[in-house]
Amino acid sequence: MTAVQRFVVDLKNADEDSALHGKLGAELSTLALLGINIPSGFVITTETYIKFLEANNLKQKIRHLMVHFDKNDKKMAEHIKNNILKANIPDDVLTWIFSYYRSLGWKDSEASLFPSPTDPYLRLAVKTNIKGEAILIQCIKEIWASFFEHDLLMHRLHRNLSHFRTGVAIIVQKNLYPQKSGYIQHGDIVLAKGPTLLEREEKELRRIEEMIASEYFFLKKTNWIISKGKIYIVGISPATDTQAKEESAPTRPTGRIVTGVLKVINNKKDMEGIKSDDILVLEALKNYDDIKALRHARALVVSTGINNPHMELVLDKMGFPVVVDRSVKNKLRNGMVVTVDATRGRVYQGEFRLD
Repeated sequence: MTAVQRFVVDLKNADEDSALHGKLGAELSTLALLGINIPSGFVITTETYIKFLEANNLKQKIRHLMVHFDKNDKKMAEHIKNNILKANIPDDVLTWIFSYYRSLGWKDSEASLFPSPTDPYLRLAVKTNIKGEAILIQCIKEIWASFFEHDLLMHRLHRNLSHFRTGVAIIVQKNLYPQKSGYIQHGDIVLAKGPTLLEREEKELRRIEEMIASEYFFLKKTNWIISKGKIYIVGISPATDTQAKEESAPTRPTGRIVTGVLKVINNKKDMEGIKSDDILVLEALKNYDDIKALRHARALVVSTGINNPHMELVLDKMGFPVVVDRSVKNKLRNGMVVTVDATRGRVYQGEFRLD
């Protein structure tokens, strides 16, 4: 992929690079790579957002303004947003956006714009029922401007995040008008709108859910629609509010992905004979003796958490991959082979593969 082509990417041909496509873009790309139908569209990447800021000298202006930032004054945020709305998108980027928009034959169709930030904490408003190139470009700039709302500026300052290394991609998708819609959660297919599901539709939804479950393991809520007899997955989300908070929380920056054999720890006796390829599952870390006992293992999955911040610091210095997930007791069994991704805070069934 050349530098120019990284500005706008077909959603079904994108990769799982969340730094380029944002969290939502990476998840939708994963679904497409699995062979699951998603609404057609394209990604305006985080590189486009950065190029736009640089081309209009906005990075320098924003840095200058932030030196005098007052958390009680919301005028600065409005000033930054107005600068973004008045700026022009570079011609080469416009060419790519219009090229994709026209190639999809959307001249007389409506589309929706879904912000896809790289920081999962951030929530930006969706733009719906967009029709025409002029409105499309205006809405793109409005989403970029919303990235500098006062509360989002405060959020990044509190977490010591760069306003420029933290980016936002935009997913542009054609509006589909479903005859049926709903979601799958905990294996149950829920019909929220439309007539009763046909047997073949239910069978296909269960097949799709199995494919998604094999990828994410701890799932989640799968949102689906049926339009003109075809099933589309329009998004996946944590199954509960608690899980959503855990998944969006910052994970330990080990960057390590390890595969091993599960060993469920129910008592002190279970801590005997820990092997170097064991991935341990336990309810909680209660004291430093626990760390000594498990230090030879490959990784750790905790169901209730680590309440002592210093213990977490010790594990971090050890370079020990740790994931916290409240559902592990019901999902994991002794002897299962799993992969722990301590950066994303996820556990996958089976061995992780890069291909």
